[in-house]
Amino acid sequence: MRPTSVILVLSLLAGGAHAQTAASAANPQSIADQFEMLGYDARLDPYESGRPRIRSAILGVNYSVAFYGCLDDMTDCQGLMFTAGFDMSDPSTWQFANGWNETRVYSRAFLDEDSDPYVQMPVPVASSLSHEDMRRLVDIWETEVIKFTDQIGFERSEESASESAPESDPVASAQPTAPASATPESSVRVGPKKAPSASSLGAQDR
Repeated sequence: MRPTSVILVLSLLAGGAHAQTAASAANPQSIADQFEMLGYDARLDPYESGRPRIRSAILGVNYSVAFYGCLDDMTDCQGLMFTAGFDMSDPSTWQFANGWNETRVYSRAFLDEDSDPYVQMPVPVASSLSHEDMRRLVDIWETEVIKFTDQIGFERSEESASESAPESDPVASAQPTAPASATPESSVRVGPKKAPSASSLGAQDR
């Protein structure tokens, strides 16, 4: 197991279980509400598959938070995936992505079929998250976005809070890496694929 999962889960779960304002991936609206309490515009915008998704922005970078570890009917989700993608004029390289993944703890990078860079931050367990847990989580994500945009040369905004939740994915866009089907009768949980292949990079969940 990568250190990302263990460290992030331990840091987020500490002290969160008894918070009165606890949020949970099983209740996507509670996660969106926490973003708004932190001063960010956020809106629920599920994929066509029914997988819950929140759209928001930070430092002028649009991103999405997709919900994973769900039942087949896309309810009772257990984890989150922050994702931001960047449509750059100059293609990135796998050497850059591999270098990022070798040195970062909380996030991972990959390239789509056009060699545009994406950064993701998985939260494998996201239940009973207090307001402070969510603040730490967003702070970690903001730090990763800052370092990532610095390395790829993307010009971001100086403001942290978004002025409005994005209606679509413009230059800085966000997508999950793997689709999933929804069959309401089944109780089997559906998670993301363990690693994006060349054919699945940047694929939208529909």
